[in-house]
Amino acid sequence: MALEMMSGIPKGSISDVKKSPMDVFKMSAELSQGIYILNRNDIAGVVLDKNLYEAMAERIEALEEMVLEAEAYRRIQNYDSNKETKTYSLDELGIDLSDVEISEELKRLDGSQRVLINKSLKRIQLRGAQAGQPLKGNLAGCRKLKHKQAGLRVIFRESPVGIEIIQVIAIGKREDSQVYKIAEKRIR
Repeated sequence: MALEMMSGIPKGSISDVKKSPMDVFKMSAELSQGIYILNRNDIAGVVLDKNLYEAMAERIEALEEMVLEAEAYRRIQNYDSNKETKTYSLDELGIDLSDVEISEELKRLDGSQRVLINKSLKRIQLRGAQAGQPLKGNLAGCRKLKHKQAGLRVIFRESPVGIEIIQVIAIGKREDSQVYKIAEKRIR
């Protein structure tokens, strides 16, 4: 496969991909960068080998975490200084996750699923009630964080008590809307 350069980035053609996709992936790995794929001299896409893609995805996730942490810090700095601010740990609030209904749901998850759920819980911790997408219907007032490939959902809402507490309502698989049905029962 003969590669030309375009603005310092190697380029190949759709024909190269059709002839031997693995050659294109190998070339990406050897060069440690993506390869523009052209269709009639227009960029149609970029090919990355698996390791480059995973490294890029990890870097994006790390940058997103940095942005979330910066936003949390900004919120704290901009909080009305006339009000006294107190931060409470779960222990200080008397919340024991072993007493919460979701503990059984967490126990049923395998290790990789728990990693995903922990990321969701960290996002909720950093963004509060702004994390996730709003739900409708019987779950109006609740939000969800989703892990599409794993089929997992975390359903949560802001607790009605005086201090900001996020209440995790359900954790589970989306299939057959199972997690949404459980959440509906718990908020009634």
